[in-house]
Amino acid sequence: MLPAGNLAKLKTAILFGADAVYVGGKGLSLRAPAEMDLSELSSAVALCRKSKVKIYLAANLFPHQNDLKTVKKQLKKFLPLKFDAVLVSDPGLLLIIKKLSPQTKLHLSVQANTLNSQSVNFWKKQGVKRIVLARELQFEEIKAIRKLCPDIELEVFVHGALCLSYSGRCYLSQYLNERNANQGACSYPCRWKYYLREEDPSRELVIEEDARGVHLLNIRDLCLAPYLYDLIKIGINSFKIEGRMKSEFYVGTVGRIYRQIMDAYPHEFKKEWLNELKKVSNRAYSTGFFRGKPGKDQMRFDSSQYVKPYRFVGIVIGSNKKTITIKVKDHIRLKDKIEVIDPKIDKVHFFKINSMYSDKKGAVQKVGAGYTITVEAPYNISEGSLLRVKN
Repeated sequence: MLPAGNLAKLKTAILFGADAVYVGGKGLSLRAPAEMDLSELSSAVALCRKSKVKIYLAANLFPHQNDLKTVKKQLKKFLPLKFDAVLVSDPGLLLIIKKLSPQTKLHLSVQANTLNSQSVNFWKKQGVKRIVLARELQFEEIKAIRKLCPDIELEVFVHGALCLSYSGRCYLSQYLNERNANQGACSYPCRWKYYLREEDPSRELVIEEDARGVHLLNIRDLCLAPYLYDLIKIGINSFKIEGRMKSEFYVGTVGRIYRQIMDAYPHEFKKEWLNELKKVSNRAYSTGFFRGKPGKDQMRFDSSQYVKPYRFVGIVIGSNKKTITIKVKDHIRLKDKIEVIDPKIDKVHFFKINSMYSDKKGAVQKVGAGYTITVEAPYNISEGSLLRVKN
């Protein structure tokens, strides 16, 4: 299941092999900047139906009493679109949805912290059809829950950013910035650099736990690609990738690799898949709790910046036998060696830009984001292909 923060990302997710996508409804999810309004959601549902891809609505915020009126209003607009399921974390929202639309399937968000089989059985009795298990579970615990609860769908997060706080239930952003993470407005203060202040307020000391730096709360990203087959073997129903705030490049590249991994099962895992995932912006990878309680190797102490081995420079929006038209996302220069991630080809291909023509300037040697250019193509390149350049 791939994230879709807007319609463009949803189209990319479908193109690169998603079986399902999840979207946020305006005023209902934990990623407010990546939510869609009624018109966008209607288009999203239509696209997914046409492509035979399932679409799930994230309604997983934690509403306060004063929010309930607005939440009900939004749900009354969105539920008639008939999503394949609605994802909730708050019991009150679950009751509201059951009353407004009894036929709507309900999935339980990771925010609900489901850690054991008894909790799974409790939510099953409330009418929940699928549980997204807590990220704090080890593989053996997941395996035990699957065995003890054979007749309910289970979903596991396998890739993407991790929250420092327990299952994302964080109040640091609210405390420091008055932006409530549990209502979709997290400012990510866990990524900041922190100082230790002595009693004398004029003296600030950099916290020096060790030689690696001061980003003590900066957790690495999750990557369970090498262990996906273990989860398939025990019967996990759905694998979820985090990232509604991420780019089309992230959605397409990560989705493509996980698609290949799943399609290749039960054959041996290929190291090249992991190498490709490392070419997407990341905070260095870890396995979270999956292989046991994490230690120092779960944190990245040196920097909160992304590792960016490649630049996402464009998307192919038009293609014929001789040329391609590119929507530019980052600067492109003559003689750049472009790597092509084509949704119809498993391997990454390359070509060099020998000439390019801008829709605004004619023949050019360099263009930046926002331009549309046409370049010669040495071979057929599919529309929707993602283009990258090594940094």
